[in-house]
Amino acid sequence: MTTTRKTLLGRVRDHDDSAAWSEFHAIYAPLLYRYARGRGLAESDAEEIRDQVLEVVVRRMPEFEYDRKRGRFKAWLYRIASGRIVDAHRRRRELRADSGELREIADPAPRPDEVWEREWRAGHLRAAIECARRRAGGRDAEIFDLLLQERPVSEVCALVGVNANQVYKAKARVLRAVRDAMLRFDA
Repeated sequence: MTTTRKTLLGRVRDHDDSAAWSEFHAIYAPLLYRYARGRGLAESDAEEIRDQVLEVVVRRMPEFEYDRKRGRFKAWLYRIASGRIVDAHRRRRELRADSGELREIADPAPRPDEVWEREWRAGHLRAAIECARRRAGGRDAEIFDLLLQERPVSEVCALVGVNANQVYKAKARVLRAVRDAMLRFDA
């Protein structure tokens, strides 16, 4: 990811900026899907919620003005997604009310805002890791990928043809880039 979230939000106001919309979709579509799944929706329902929320965002972005004082983008997106999910659950309950299934439905364990926060952070972490991998490139990215697969340092050394010190330095460089990317997301 080459832009901060605030910059990306400015860019997606332009419907013709396909690069910005691709980047936006890569970050937020999986987040919305996983959030809906985490709130107990089936795969197809989660996909539908994701698409509905993205449709609202596309419609509203040309007039969207980012003003941190009025609230964060994260909260705005959460309200849209959460509202759509509540509506989906309400429709499902209405269909099940007559069947007696409603009594058997367990209350979902995590609160909606906890699921949202977890998915928000996980989505941004994945994007930050991908950004850091692209920036690192070459051997550092290869070493980092092997470490993410939980391979022992000795095996990474043998596969890449480096010593342990080089593995630890490569890991530190990529992690520093991940931290920098996460800070840009929170900026």
